[in-house]
Amino acid sequence: MFAHHHTDDVVVDWKGQEPTRGVQEHIDAMRAYVDAVGGTPPRITTHPIKFGSGDWTCVIGEFEDGSRMVTVAKWRDGAIAEEYIWA
Repeated sequence: MFAHHHTDDVVVDWKGQEPTRGVQEHIDAMRAYVDAVGGTPPRITTHPIKFGSGDWTCVIGEFEDGSRMVTVAKWRDGAIAEEYIWA
């Protein structure tokens, strides 16, 4: 799923840490995150706020426990080329 929604050369800034570069590095980082939280990724139940302008989108996701995350993404050819995530 990640490879389908991201460009091969995607750059992802996850909570201000050193960005991942390339879809495989992003996939590996997300797998490590899922492992760190017990092997089950937190489930987003709703996206109450979402908007965009041109190539950019911004989405707030709410998790089952009520916590939230924000994703700002720049799109290219129907896939995410840059992504900034705060949780």
